[in-house]
Amino acid sequence: MRHYIIPIMTMMLCLTACARNKNAVPNTSTTTQSAVDTTPYTGETTPSHPLIGKKYVDVSVGGTDGRQHKLSEYIGGKATKGKKKYVLVDFWASWCRPCMMEMPNVKSNWERYRSQGFEVVGISLDGNRQAWMQAINNNGYLWPQLSDLNGFDCSAAALYGIEYIPWNFLCNEEGIIVAVELRGEDLANKLKEIYE
Repeated sequence: MRHYIIPIMTMMLCLTACARNKNAVPNTSTTTQSAVDTTPYTGETTPSHPLIGKKYVDVSVGGTDGRQHKLSEYIGGKATKGKKKYVLVDFWASWCRPCMMEMPNVKSNWERYRSQGFEVVGISLDGNRQAWMQAINNNGYLWPQLSDLNGFDCSAAALYGIEYIPWNFLCNEEGIIVAVELRGEDLANKLKEIYE
């Protein structure tokens, strides 16, 4: 009986998310935030999500180099000849166990499809620079990483109404959001649909 407990608990962790403090009052001052579904991840993508089909909203966040970077530096524009440029904007944090469990999946898909035009931009909701940088360096996350080190009060998280992580969205070359909450096999299947 004991050998069943660990797989069941692992599966439950994978289907949960690290959420904002439930007592916190969400900022609803932007129209973008009110359009974001804050229902915890259920293991299925939501094809009718209100952000799908809309252009992403640009935001400036600090990078690992200490400078401010805009999402528009990474999203939009054509990939090199013959490639399709898609960018996954991935919200995560080093302290978030479900995020850290999902990161090997993000990394393996990035490694598999980056030569075909797939990119990832990480936006961390960390509050501790050392923990954030250690997670990036120890795990080999070589794609652009951004954070203003304000936790859930990160400017990008506020703009997109992020109430739990991991959470992500996928943009095409025109900057249109084509999918949200791509985790596990959902990410691999979507990229296979695009690139194979």
